[in-house]
Amino acid sequence: MAESEDYNAENEDYKRRGGETEITGDDVAGDEGLLEIEIPAARYGDGKVATAQDSDLIAGNIKKDVVIFGVTGTAEASVIHEAVFFPKTAGDDGGLVAGSLTTSSDWISIGKDAGGSPRNTFLRFAAVTIPADATITECFVRFTAYCAANNTTVRLNCYFNNHDNAVAPADATAYGTLSLTAAISWDSLAAWADGTQYDTPELKTILQTVIDRDGWAEDQAVMVVINNDDGDNNASRAASGYDYASAAELAELHVKWTE
Repeated sequence: MAESEDYNAENEDYKRRGGETEITGDDVAGDEGLLEIEIPAARYGDGKVATAQDSDLIAGNIKKDVVIFGVTGTAEASVIHEAVFFPKTAGDDGGLVAGSLTTSSDWISIGKDAGGSPRNTFLRFAAVTIPADATITECFVRFTAYCAANNTTVRLNCYFNNHDNAVAPADATAYGTLSLTAAISWDSLAAWADGTQYDTPELKTILQTVIDRDGWAEDQAVMVVINNDDGDNNASRAASGYDYASAAELAELHVKWTE
């Protein structure tokens, strides 16, 4: 009788395990980032689990108070700011032509004159309300054409003065020694019509260089520098300066940023 009972118990255990003589399966961890987990061929006892995993499933990557797979988000949307800045006083814009610096004129000129001399310009924008931890998402300068011009080919480089609180140059020597960021090319300018507005290329990366400086602080000044880049002789464009029409057509620095 004892032998029969032992046989029946072993037989029931054998059938319970699906005909296998040994349970070998263990917990399974899925590959990184995969929601669907492949279960290997094996027999599994009670309580075994399969787990999906993704290292990006962290609170900081999930919207605040949203719960995903048991993780409560903490991320809050960035606040987007937008502002337009202008030269504040006479002398905040000017140009370097044939080795001479001019800071009081109705117009500023960029390109090259008929004699082959570069026409370079600077534009200082004071009280820039961008904090030190900001991320620049858009930046460009908008000019108003002082007069019509269609001569070609104008080739320029745009920079920011790589300085914590930019100061307008007092003379040609100071202009020539300005510390500059990397250049952004502004080439093959189309014809300008008098009174029409024209924008530089996107300048966000070089403004970010200034904002990321250790000494940058909100309400300091930035300065855009635009220099001739070997354009053709007698190929230039003129924009209205601070002294024109009681500053009615100032250059504009347009910036968007997040904090």
